[in-house]
Amino acid sequence: MSLTIAVRRDGRTPLLATLRVRRRPVTIGFVVRMLVTRPMVTRWVALLIRCHGVLLWLRRVPMVPRHRHLTEEGEQ
Repeated sequence: MSLTIAVRRDGRTPLLATLRVRRRPVTIGFVVRMLVTRPMVTRWVALLIRCHGVLLWLRRVPMVPRHRHLTEEGEQ
């Protein structure tokens, strides 16, 4: 499976992210094996995201305010 996300602004593409994975059936054994062999993957990713944010802040990269968006129910 392949997933690509592209952010386009003013005719440019400042962000392009691609994820390619091989599908596997999700069984109880597979989930238990992943939890045992890779228990900290989600926390590691969250830590890396925060570290990257700190590095951007230290480089004084300007923050771009996010636009409010509608939820699935149409509320803000």
